[in-house]
Amino acid sequence: MCVYSVVLLDDEELILQSLAGLIDWASLGCYIAATATDGQAGLTILDRLHPDLVITDIRMPGASGLDIARHCARYLPRCRVILLSAYADFHYAQEAIQEGALAYLLKPIDKNELTAVVGRAVDKLREDKTTAAAQEQMQTDMENARTMATSSLLFNLARYGTTGTQGPLSVQAEGVARRPGVVVSLQFFNGKQPVTTTLAEGQRFWQARLQHAGWQPIFGSASEKLILTCVLPGGIARTTARERLIRVMRQIVPDTPETWGLCVACVSPVYHNAETLQQCYRTCLQMLDAGFFCEADSVLDTVAPPAAFMPPAPVEPLCHAVLLGQWAQAQAWLAQEKQSLAARRDKPFALERIRAMQRSMARCALQLSMPTEGLWQHTVENENFGARFEVLCHGAEQITQYAVQKSDLIGRACLYLEEHFAENDLSLERVSDACGVNSSYLSRAFKKARGTNFLEYLTDLRIRHAQQLLANTALKTYEIAAQVGFSDPHYFSQVFKKRCGCTPASWRAEARKG
Repeated sequence: MCVYSVVLLDDEELILQSLAGLIDWASLGCYIAATATDGQAGLTILDRLHPDLVITDIRMPGASGLDIARHCARYLPRCRVILLSAYADFHYAQEAIQEGALAYLLKPIDKNELTAVVGRAVDKLREDKTTAAAQEQMQTDMENARTMATSSLLFNLARYGTTGTQGPLSVQAEGVARRPGVVVSLQFFNGKQPVTTTLAEGQRFWQARLQHAGWQPIFGSASEKLILTCVLPGGIARTTARERLIRVMRQIVPDTPETWGLCVACVSPVYHNAETLQQCYRTCLQMLDAGFFCEADSVLDTVAPPAAFMPPAPVEPLCHAVLLGQWAQAQAWLAQEKQSLAARRDKPFALERIRAMQRSMARCALQLSMPTEGLWQHTVENENFGARFEVLCHGAEQITQYAVQKSDLIGRACLYLEEHFAENDLSLERVSDACGVNSSYLSRAFKKARGTNFLEYLTDLRIRHAQQLLANTALKTYEIAAQVGFSDPHYFSQVFKKRCGCTPASWRAEARKG
């Protein structure tokens, strides 16, 4: 009988699958309760499941295998730890022993060696249960273990299908899968406490509330969210039973504590066998991705069709408004972008788009010589789309305010010229409109501040850029003229010769000699 729960941790999914199928766990009295590819996710699973045995890679993101061993020694003293490593490092082995690890195995893992070490772990676990209190608890533990084992196999069926499942418990799990039910996922966004705490409290809360309402949830392991199945009651239509569950969940969601943040629950279509269970599991995760965009507590029961593709708007207008200190224009651009991303409901795209805009804003800050430390202030756990976008907007507003404080009227005008000098219709009136002043006033202020008039300054700016292009590119003279704002190449050559004392071709020749 499978009594001892095992958690496998490795940052490579293929190794996890290999470990799960390498030895006959059932013959050793063990079952795989959960797996994870991240150390921090592993710690979350340990705190929720309290397994008997942990087999973990020593090098992982989030938390190392030694961190896992220390955590078990402190909080789960009955849990046995086996460490894996691709490195025959005496220091690692010594630390592993000091942290109470049962064994330190080198990759690739030998089947016989792993069987022997797990057998030793099981022997020690059995010794731990020789006290009278442990004997009295054994029956309860066995029932809990069977439930957890069935749950684990049920969710393995949901994730991976029937491939590789075997043994009486997998038959039992497939039996559960053949009873009509739904997959439910729950995620908490913008919380005020650690996600691990919220998930632990959330599982207890939802289990109690659903059981009180007459449902029997079976929870599985997952990082950053709760996953469960609910078998539908017989005697009524499946769609009716599902609708009743949705109504119950909509009554429960508003009661979740404020510290957990915004609660999004997703209810899949009805499954009736292992194949449809897997489809419903994937559908539920799709809905949860859409839940990333929810702005209030929600229960989702359908997958929204994707919005029509719209190419992302150029970010230059945002950068331009920020550098000129025009927060109203920047805010309007950001509001339009937020609306567009929310309508699209593509989580990976939205996250990458926000990161790209943050990089653009950081470049604006660099251009203004503004310190960027603390620019992106994250104040809640597991941010959803709205919270992440608010972080972006707050940072953009800070940069805009800095630009206003740093730039006077002439500074903003010069910045506008620097960004638009290549446009041959650029005029004093356009610049004054952009800066929000009268053109006559700007002309006088420009002359006073720069000692030259507006047109002379613009012409000098264009000629300087033309010199750079002549020295550093193979562009023809007429191409350079167009790139620096001259519509007439002949006129460009005349102006260039007057300013520089030679033709563009002569300038290029001299520049390349140097």
